Amino acid sequence: MAKATPATVRGDFTGVEFQHKGLTSRFFRRGDRFFVNTDGPDGKLADFEIAYTFGVHPLQQYLIELPGGRLQALTIAWDVQGKRWFHLLPDETPPAGDLLHWTGWGYTANTMCISYHTTGFEKGYDPRADSFAQRWSETHVGCQSCHGPGEAHVAWARRRSSVDKPAARFGLAVDFARLDPHACVDTCAMCHSRRSELTGTSDAARSFTDQFPPANLAAGLYHADGQPDGEVYAYGSYRQSKMYQLGVTCTDCHDAHTSKLNAEGNAVCT
Repeated sequence: MAKATPATVRGDFTGVEFQHKGLTSRFFRRGDRFFVNTDGPDGKLADFEIAYTFGVHPLQQYLIELPGGRLQALTIAWDVQGKRWFHLLPDETPPAGDLLHWTGWGYTANTMCISYHTTGFEKGYDPRADSFAQRWSETHVGCQSCHGPGEAHVAWARRRSSVDKPAARFGLAVDFARLDPHACVDTCAMCHSRRSELTGTSDAARSFTDQFPPANLAAGLYHADGQPDGEVYAYGSYRQSKMYQLGVTCTDCHDAHTSKLNAEGNAVCT
């Protein structure tokens, strides 16, 4: 996630038009600001400014700020590889007012996805006003998303010397080298799982289940044998596996900082 600027926007905003089920949307610029002319919450065509980019590869989505602090994800996205606009719901035409219209709550990023893409996100929802006063410490996934609050690490960095012992462990609130394997998996699950929220915040230094109840192995989310069925990630299934029981963690196979596998092909397993 990033502010929409010429350096971060990858889509074609040179006045190009995109048609979907009879609706024509136009993407254009005004100086260093980016806009789309499309149907709004009232169903009428209007100009909407892009507030944030969402993603880099293989696609990029765009967030538009609407009244009440809502950041809505446009359902027209940019195909980075194919260099084209495409609709996320190619066979549907949800009208304004529908939960799947880009202005509907199904695409309200404040509740659906921003917490996975920022650091220290707080949604600040006011149920009486039905509005958000969201804030975050970083508009992307930073170190503290996984390692917890960094104050002690900064203090360590300021006082450290060449005689510091490795046992000092950098003053990390969450030190993966010393975590129980199941706690390592739970840290990743804060974003990479199907779950609901208890606190409205995400703190890697706190227990996963104190903040997020994971989804049950229900029909529609999981197959009868426990494999994922739909967008539920693999956490619920992995919890049932022999690998999990024996202490294999996500970072045994995945590099946490690049998201790439630690090896190629069968070498991952061997």
